Amino acid sequence: MAPEIINNQTYRGSKADIWALGVSTYCMIFNKLPFDSQDNLEHLILNQEIDLTGRQISVGLLKVLLRMLDRDPASRQSAK
Repeated sequence: MAPEIINNQTYRGSKADIWALGVSTYCMIFNKLPFDSQDNLEHLILNQEIDLTGRQISVGLLKVLLRMLDRDPASRQSAK
């Protein structure tokens, strides 16, 4: 779930979709979820640093991934 949805903010579906694509991309690259908890998942999504260790990826891919997983929808990557 995108951070803006957790915070009950008005959201654009396309920006939330980019967040979901970022999570899926992270899973494919690192073979794990970026936020994984049974109890405090919403808190982790809003606050936890994203672990980018354990896999060597290009600077370009890292930049795109971080833009997709930007918690601020205004500065998050767009599809345009």
